[in-house]
Amino acid sequence: MDTKLIKISNRINLKTLIFGLLFFLFNMVDAMQTKYTLDIGRKEGNPIASVFPSINSYLLGKIIVALIIAIFLIHYNKTAMLIILSVVMGLVAAWNILALYSWI
Repeated sequence: MDTKLIKISNRINLKTLIFGLLFFLFNMVDAMQTKYTLDIGRKEGNPIASVFPSINSYLLGKIIVALIIAIFLIHYNKTAMLIILSVVMGLVAAWNILALYSWI
């Protein structure tokens, strides 16, 4: 079935929505991995995280920013960009798993 033919609305197709959700979910996986990394006494490798006063504010900021990006790109039907971002965040999550596994 061609997902281009399935419209969620006049502007959004199913493929765009799926990759928007994947992007958001991979960001949530990354956020959970970050929390776990800090809980076991390791250091966060993202320099942006040091700007936030606490891990909770960093995680909240990450969730809000990922959600805004996903909603914006879904709304404007930017499927190609969502595919790229989803692949990148999937690779980040996979890399984090490998790093966490090597520490245990």
